[in-house]
Order: sequence, then C-alpha cells, then structure tokens
Amino acid sequence: MSEENKAIVRKLMDQVWSGGNPAEVDELLSTEIVRREPGEEAPLRGLEEYKERVTFFRTAFPDLVVSFNEAVAEGNKVAVRWTASGTQKGALGDVPASNRRFETSGCSIMRIENGRIVDEYATWDSLGFMQQLGAVPK
Repeated sequence: MSEENKAIVRKLMDQVWSGGNPAEVDELLSTEIVRREPGEEAPLRGLEEYKERVTFFRTAFPDLVVSFNEAVAEGNKVAVRWTASGTQKGALGDVPASNRRFETSGCSIMRIENGRIVDEYATWDSLGFMQQLGAVPK
C-alpha cells in the first residue's frame, strides 16, 4: 500500500502542479479534501478550492515545476519533500508579475483513503518565496 500511496502523491505533483492539469484533481483527491498550510487564514476545503489554488499558482507561474524529491510512507500517510520553481509571468494576488524566477522547498504530509488524498498539511518557505519575487525586502 505504501508504494501505491507514494505513486498517488507523485502523480499529484507531476500532473496537477507541474503539468497544469487540474482535471486530475477529481481522480486523485477526495471530495472532502482539506489542505492546511501555515499562514493561511483557513484550510482549503473541497475539490473546487483545490483546483482554484492550482490555477492561481499556474496562472502566475505558467512554467511551475514541483519536483518530488523523496517520500516516506507508513500506513495511510505519505510525507514528501519537494522543490518548486518557476518564473512569475502573471499577478500573484496583489503581487504584480515580476518576471523573476523562484525556487523554494517544502514538505507535505498527506493522508490517503480508498486511493484518494483526503488530508494534506503543507509547509514551505513562503517568506523566501516572496523575497525572491521582490514582494518583501530581504
């Protein structure tokens, strides 16, 4: 089961985040998906909010690549270390397009039930990310 769960997480990163195919969300995530991240006002809930999050980032970073670096799986949980990079070609909320490249790393812990991700806790260097875009002073 552990290898199958890792494959689901890898597919999410490869096809949804890097591939820009939010339609795959319907196959990989539970309708009850909850994604938590430090600094966010509230957890992201449901497939539509997840797709909106992917579209938000892919619009700002059309060349976004999220690399699956390594993962550890136990039971129905997968912990994955990943790296994301891209060039800001569009606005990111209030941050106008800067044409700057970024690279950041993070970790996610995902719980999988019946072949679908139902819960994700992601943490990453969002301050360093914003500094690379020039949105926050170094």
